[in-house]
Amino acid sequence: MNDKIKVIFLKNAIGVGLAYFKDDVAFLNPPSYDDLFDMGYVEKYDGDVPNDGSLPFDIPGHQKLITAGFESLDEIAKVEDLTIIQGIGKVLSKQIIEYINK
Repeated sequence: MNDKIKVIFLKNAIGVGLAYFKDDVAFLNPPSYDDLFDMGYVEKYDGDVPNDGSLPFDIPGHQKLITAGFESLDEIAKVEDLTIIQGIGKVLSKQIIEYINK
């Protein structure tokens, strides 16, 4: 992740096909950062990631989980079989469960 840029979203990015909302923190590849910065969606961020109980930006499958309507780890933990979520297979399901249990 050395070449990625830590950013904070300044506004909802659903309109450009991304499941990020205002104040979400993420790591982006330089070309994605450049495009989103030019459009006014992000700026570089060197602060801590807010711990407000919302869905962590670094959870595997973040965008798929947001698209499916999840907003917290507690909501995800209640799902018995994550593979019922579109785009989440056995491998990603295992990664999400390991993330929640760490």
